[in-house]
Amino acid sequence: RTWVGTMGIVRHFFLNVLISMLIWCRPEHIIADAFLPTGFHIGELSLYSSLQKAPFQSKAKKSNLLPNHLLIRQIRAGGVAKMSKTYEDNNRMTDKIIKSKKSKATDQNSNSSTLSAPTVKTIISFAIPAIGIWLCGPLLSLIDTSAVGLLSGTSQQAALNPAITIAEDGALLVSFMYTATTNLVAAAYGNDRKTNDLSNTRITVITALQLAAVVGIIFGIGLGLSSTFLLKSLLGRGKDINLEVLTAAERYVRIRALGMPAAVVIGSAQSACLGMKDIRSPLLVMVLAAFVNLLGDFIFVGNSNALLGGAAGAAWATVISQYTALILFLRWLNKKTKNDAGTYQTNGNEVRINNKSVNEKENSNEKCFSTKGILHGHFEYRNLLQIPSSMKTAKKFWPYAIPVTTTAIGRVSGYVAMSHVVSSSMTTVDMAAQQIVLAFFLCLIPMCDSLNLTAQSFVPGIFEYKGDPELRTKVLKQTVTNFLKAGLYFGFVLMGVVACMPLVSTFFSLDPNVIASVNSTTLYLSLYALFSGIVCAGEGLLLGQKDLKFLSNSFTVFFFVVPYVLLQVKKAALRGVEGIGLTTVWRVFTFYQSIRCSMWLLRLRYLLRRNSKETPI
Repeated sequence: RTWVGTMGIVRHFFLNVLISMLIWCRPEHIIADAFLPTGFHIGELSLYSSLQKAPFQSKAKKSNLLPNHLLIRQIRAGGVAKMSKTYEDNNRMTDKIIKSKKSKATDQNSNSSTLSAPTVKTIISFAIPAIGIWLCGPLLSLIDTSAVGLLSGTSQQAALNPAITIAEDGALLVSFMYTATTNLVAAAYGNDRKTNDLSNTRITVITALQLAAVVGIIFGIGLGLSSTFLLKSLLGRGKDINLEVLTAAERYVRIRALGMPAAVVIGSAQSACLGMKDIRSPLLVMVLAAFVNLLGDFIFVGNSNALLGGAAGAAWATVISQYTALILFLRWLNKKTKNDAGTYQTNGNEVRINNKSVNEKENSNEKCFSTKGILHGHFEYRNLLQIPSSMKTAKKFWPYAIPVTTTAIGRVSGYVAMSHVVSSSMTTVDMAAQQIVLAFFLCLIPMCDSLNLTAQSFVPGIFEYKGDPELRTKVLKQTVTNFLKAGLYFGFVLMGVVACMPLVSTFFSLDPNVIASVNSTTLYLSLYALFSGIVCAGEGLLLGQKDLKFLSNSFTVFFFVVPYVLLQVKKAALRGVEGIGLTTVWRVFTFYQSIRCSMWLLRLRYLLRRNSKETPI
């Protein structure tokens, strides 16, 4: 008996050693396994092997693994069928763990891959088409200036200087609608794409259009009623005021006031498209509007009727083109596409809004995104004059109103002061020359202003990123660097274009004295253009990071300082000081631009350092 018992123990010992070697069993339980009862048959051995291998194959947690001796006892007690069920349940659990980990890893990789700094090439490729959007107002004014100068004479062209200053620069007071729309739509669109539901984006766009209509109506009424007061403030209240210039300017401003509701809605629609990174739609609309304006100038400006011809005719052409653009924009946003109602196309992939599903490729190119039909089935023309249905969304526009308006007032004050100095202390020839220079200048500056809009389209998504703070800081720093590089490139290109102004000045006037006065400003206008690239890119970067208080405070200072300096130029001109003229005004403005350039760069450097300190190591 002793011999048989001893041999049984030895046999079980070596059998378990062999089993452990075959199934990679942990050695600490081998000795205990050797003293299990005999009769461990092949079916149980197979299940034993499977149960031991499964945790290693599925890489489950160590706590899920049973020691060998307990595992075998469970097999002997419960049988193969019962433990097979346990084995299957264990596999399901471990598979879920693996899928969960893979899903989290995929999400992390996706987040890190979607947050990346736009390259200089991407910025430029987005900004160049966006130039057409910024060119809307300045291009229409340039067409007016050329048509009036060639068809109606120097006095009518001189009237455009104070009139366009009030109409165009005054419109900057409502620019908070454009800034707010771009930033809010960009944020809503970025969040909606993650949830495959564009309802918030659509609500934001509709609210922006409705608020724009209200703001445009109020601004248009205020501009029409205050036109005489504003023009006399610019031209001066003395006896030497030119009544022909004043009368023509009054007609122009009052007619342009009729188009302000359309202008504000158009600007907000453009900003909404840019917030969704659609630059083709507004560009197409603006090209058609410019063509209508040019056609209107040929029809109206040469008319002998004082209410329809001259400066008034140019105003009618602009207003008609603005309402044409408004109708085209609303039709574009509401147009039914080839797919079902409530759908639109992005890079050939259908995006359904009604059923809240987005079927886009992961690596789709955002440049091909189109807002065509985005409001179809959700917005009608009569809704434009209704109170916004989402007051919660409407309240989000308010934080932009005061800071951006203050910024706009500070920016406008320089142009208004410049126009006042030229109109009240210089000759009619200088006034006509100033209008040509200003129209040429405002038509070219959008080359750099488009960087401002581009930064507001890209930066908010990066600035509000809630993931890895270190990644956010790194990407934000690279984004700032790339935008400043793009601004420098744009500045050099614009400087080269402005340097060619003497070659085209003859297309704007037949008076040689006016042409000579225009050409005298080329040097300072070129330097101003050089700084403009970095100034506009920097301002867009600051707006994208919601540094509104700094911008508001800066332009509050400029509101007082720049007009004060220009008024000193006016006093010198009235005293008959030699060398004071149109060139002096632009010299002051160029110095002002260099100051802004330095301030924006220093502020951006400070913000990057602050973000780096706030990033946990």
